[in-house]
Amino acid sequence: MSLRFLCSAAIVAMLSSIGFAQADKCKSTEVPVGIVNGSGEPFHGLSSADFFGRAGKASLSVKNMTFDDGPRRVVLVVDTSKKLNGDTRKAERAMIETLLGSARSQDSFAMVTARGPEHVVKFGEEHSAFIEALPTEDESRHGKEQSVLDGVMKAIGLFGDAKPGDSIIVIAADVAGSHTANAKMVAKALDQHHIRMFGLALGLVQVKNSTVSGQSTTAWGLATATPGVGEFIYDTGDADFYPLTRNSGGMVMAVMNYDTRLTYSMKDPKFVNRAKQQTLAVYNMIAGYYKVELEGGHEGEWSFEPTPDVRKAAPNMFLLYPHELSSCTTDAKVASK
Repeated sequence: MSLRFLCSAAIVAMLSSIGFAQADKCKSTEVPVGIVNGSGEPFHGLSSADFFGRAGKASLSVKNMTFDDGPRRVVLVVDTSKKLNGDTRKAERAMIETLLGSARSQDSFAMVTARGPEHVVKFGEEHSAFIEALPTEDESRHGKEQSVLDGVMKAIGLFGDAKPGDSIIVIAADVAGSHTANAKMVAKALDQHHIRMFGLALGLVQVKNSTVSGQSTTAWGLATATPGVGEFIYDTGDADFYPLTRNSGGMVMAVMNYDTRLTYSMKDPKFVNRAKQQTLAVYNMIAGYYKVELEGGHEGEWSFEPTPDVRKAAPNMFLLYPHELSSCTTDAKVASK
């Protein structure tokens, strides 16, 4: 038997094994799905029989659902712009203290500052380091300052290898004005690293018809998309904040959306309480979610909905999930973690 024949046979065998491996990987796709109430608290005891998926006109079979409340890694990206007023800076500090003070022992945190003197707090540092990293009123601000999206890209780099539930919380007035990063770049990086992005918005959040949805808010300011045009709560402001969170499987909370009916003074106990509740809602969404296994490999836009009976029993149910599936190879990697 010739050497050339042996080499050819080996190559064919290798390619065949890769083909079979790819086929095995594409038998299922795992997606993180948050199923929460208006306070961000997860619903427990749900199963694959309670939901269905759809990609265009095709149905996606839900094979399995498993609740995951394992350890989380969270990076905060905090807007420290000198343009923020005193109440906004105090609100940021209060939200960070609330988040860290309520954290579970198994969770770990890091932080990147944006639009101000750059500070990075790495995983494993003391909680006091987060407050110390916030700029003081008289701190000198010279040199190039990274934008919020630049800060998100730096935050992604802090995670290293992906772990289930990795999340970023952006505390900012908006995500506009990037030096190097843009929304498309950030969305791709979040998807590649399997990171969900959440937001505590200190400014207006814009939702336009391009999202093919309307937006409404709960008592805590939870913004959610609903089918159809609907009425928009926020018709001005940052256009990228909401889609980046929603499409990654996260959510943005409207902490300070300048509603004339509300006050945003840290001297107002109602506002302080509302800001803390919104912070805890985001943390609840991160701490617990369902691993949803879909049959087959799918790519592109899709939807995930409860059955009519479940929707009727829980009308205050909100679903958080990546609204575009990656290729089956990428999803298989997530499923194997």
